[in-house]
Amino acid sequence: MDRTIFAFGDIHGYRDLLCEKIDAARASPYFGADSEFVFLGDYVDRGPDSAGVIDKLIEMQAGEHTTICLTGNHELAMRRFLDEPGTLLHWLDWGGGATIASYGVGTPRRALGRPVSWAMRDRLAEAMPPGHLPFLQNLPVSHVRGKYLFVHAGIRPGVAFAEQTDTDMTMIRQPFLAHPGPHSHYVVHGHTPVDEPEILAHRANIDTCAYETGRLTCLAITEKGKFVV
Repeated sequence: MDRTIFAFGDIHGYRDLLCEKIDAARASPYFGADSEFVFLGDYVDRGPDSAGVIDKLIEMQAGEHTTICLTGNHELAMRRFLDEPGTLLHWLDWGGGATIASYGVGTPRRALGRPVSWAMRDRLAEAMPPGHLPFLQNLPVSHVRGKYLFVHAGIRPGVAFAEQTDTDMTMIRQPFLAHPGPHSHYVVHGHTPVDEPEILAHRANIDTCAYETGRLTCLAITEKGKFVV
C-alpha cells in the first residue's frame, strides 16, 4: 500500500474527540501529503454534538486529503426516520434524541404517536443545514483499498464480497466476530464496543465506545504495519 490510511472508530456525536484525534493523526509520524482518512460510521446519536460531527466530516471531505465516510447503522436509522417518521421511537431508543437536540429541536417527553412523529421529522428537516441530508444519503457502505476492506460492522463469513448485504456490513456481529478467518480482505470495522482496539490477524475492531469511555480510536495503516494513534 502506497499511502497511510487513518481509520476512525465510532464517534457518536463527540465532535471534540473527533477534532482531537484528527489533529493527532496529522501530527503523527505516519502522516503524509497523500494520507487518506476513512471514517467507519456511527457519527450520530448518544453524544452531544452529532450536527457538529457531520459539519466536521463535510469539512474534511472538502479538504485536500482523500476522505471516505461510510455509513453506520445509526446513520441508517436517522435516514429512515426522515423517510418514515413512524420509526421515531425506534430511533430514540438508539439515542436519536441527542441528535435531534444537537440541531436545536426539542423532543416530547411522552410516548409519540404518528402525528407528533411527523411534526418532529418536519422540524428536524427544517433545522438541518443544506449539506447534511445529502451527506447522509450518499454515504457508501464499504471501501476497499488494496487488501483492506473498511466497513462499519463486518462481513458474513463464507460469502463473496460482491454478495454481501448492506444489512450485514452495517449490523453484523456474530458470526463475523467468531470467525477465525481469513476473509477475502483484511477487515477494518467498528460497531461492537471493545475495551481496547483489537488488531487481529484477519480483522481490526476500533470501536472503543467513545460515548462511554471518552476514547476515540484512530488506526494508522501503513506499509510497515498498523499503529494506534
